[in-house]
Amino acid sequence: MTTTTSTRATGKVPAQPIETYDGLPVYTSGETPEGLMTVRQLEDASRRRTPGQKPRAYLRYRTRYRGSDMIELYHVDDTRAVQPLSPRQEAQKLARRTCILCQTVADRPLSARGRRHFPWLPVSGRICTPCENAAADRWQRTCLRCGTEFLHNDSVCYRECIACEEARKRGEEVARRLARRHCPDCTIQTATREEIEAADAADDFRHAFGFPRTCEACKVERKGRAEEARRAGERKRWDELSPVRQWARRVMAAPHEYAILDTETTGLEWDAKIVEISVTDGAGSVLLDTLVHPGGPIPEEATAIHGITDVEVKNADRFGRSCPGSRERSKAGASSSTTSSTTPEFWPTSSAATTRSTAPS
Repeated sequence: MTTTTSTRATGKVPAQPIETYDGLPVYTSGETPEGLMTVRQLEDASRRRTPGQKPRAYLRYRTRYRGSDMIELYHVDDTRAVQPLSPRQEAQKLARRTCILCQTVADRPLSARGRRHFPWLPVSGRICTPCENAAADRWQRTCLRCGTEFLHNDSVCYRECIACEEARKRGEEVARRLARRHCPDCTIQTATREEIEAADAADDFRHAFGFPRTCEACKVERKGRAEEARRAGERKRWDELSPVRQWARRVMAAPHEYAILDTETTGLEWDAKIVEISVTDGAGSVLLDTLVHPGGPIPEEATAIHGITDVEVKNADRFGRSCPGSRERSKAGASSSTTSSTTPEFWPTSSAATTRSTAPS
């Protein structure tokens, strides 16, 4: 922002406004009446605006990009004098304006800079711009590994000089070769240099796979850890599988009280038809095993899975006639169930069970 060094009129003729804005006169730079000052000029004159003080006029000044702009002008008679600072306040004001590196006092408070965002600074604190630029230039010319400061930035690439870069690459190559010859878990040597060189020479990409090799002891240990992890995962699921385990115990304790239903269908969609139904009890006794006419052709995709063709079910009964046969072969009061998948289903054969039917007739 550009302001005038003095707002007093230089001629005998009073300064005249060039326009008005919000009912107040607008003056140009260098042509303001005596007693009108900007906020910055009031601060330099140790004056401060009073609460609720309104501007008396406006000052139009030229800017670099927007052409021109306006700022408020206040009359000195409406302001009040600033209370003098105490010695402690003066010391704090001086400390905020003093660079901790060159001890130069600036005309305004310096920004506090920390090494977290400015790693090239030697210390954190209020530092002037010239000292920051000098520290940044020196930081770019200094090698991070050996600490050597060079004259030009070209000698340092990514904070590393040429000598340190070559030493780092040699070390990485040695570490890579040693890592390929030793077990990655226990660092026991599992291959020789001659074996690796021969394998690399025979490989199309000159870098054979299979290295590093894991020793037998580490393989056993890895297998044991994997087995322990699997068991730990199963133990976490014990609470979830508890109802299933209890149900399985009941089936094994009284197998004749449960029946197993298995069906083959024409598909997995909602309109799939049953082509075969089988019922056995928990002990393995066959209660029903018959083909069912689906009422239409069997898709080739379904025949490829269960092997049942249209010729085999040509003379078979429909599902409505097959269900009464399953009830007759089941125990008294047994419940029946159908499903449109090949997954077996268990249900108790007690008289308290209810009948479920989801397949179309």
